[in-house]
Amino acid sequence: MTELAKVSRAYRLAGIGFVLLAIYTLGILNYWFPAVRWTAPLANTLTFAALQLIPFTLLAIALVTGPSWARVMCCVVLLPVAALAALLGSCAALESAWIVADGFDAGFEQREVVSLSAGHLGIYRTNGGATTSFGIAVRQECRLAPGLMRVRNIWGSYPAYEVRTQVLAPDRVRFSSPPYVSAPPYGDRPSAWVVQEVGLEPLWCPLGD
Repeated sequence: MTELAKVSRAYRLAGIGFVLLAIYTLGILNYWFPAVRWTAPLANTLTFAALQLIPFTLLAIALVTGPSWARVMCCVVLLPVAALAALLGSCAALESAWIVADGFDAGFEQREVVSLSAGHLGIYRTNGGATTSFGIAVRQECRLAPGLMRVRNIWGSYPAYEVRTQVLAPDRVRFSSPPYVSAPPYGDRPSAWVVQEVGLEPLWCPLGD
């Protein structure tokens, strides 16, 4: 391979690496601050699991691109990221298996859908396992495309087992969560009522609800 061809190949691989890095960054941000979601819970967990393959691809690109010092620096940066991605990917794969077995996502279970003038509210009960309490998460949602939703986190409570939702106006909702009592051995001291009114901003809904 000529020197010019090597340089051209390095630039192509670097370009692919930057694109993958951008996709991974956006995917992680979308996980923590959701903007879009598949309508099927299994599709969401499988997508997140597949996303964790990107750091390993970036690591492979780093091993064959650039001078030796650059490869070493990239590997030092990417190895911890790849280790974390392996953990996250394994957890997502395990959660996918549970969804297939149970028929629903027990960790983020939809409990209710509240219709709005545009879109709806998705009421979810969260469950992180035996060492955590239940929680409530509320999202403003609407169909962005077939099988795809536009979503926005608008309210949550932890610990909480249920919530009562009252639509006060097209742009205002009241949430009331009764006291939460955890089961032994984690104690039985009840929490207080949580009551809060939340304003809703317009959510672009090209396909309606």
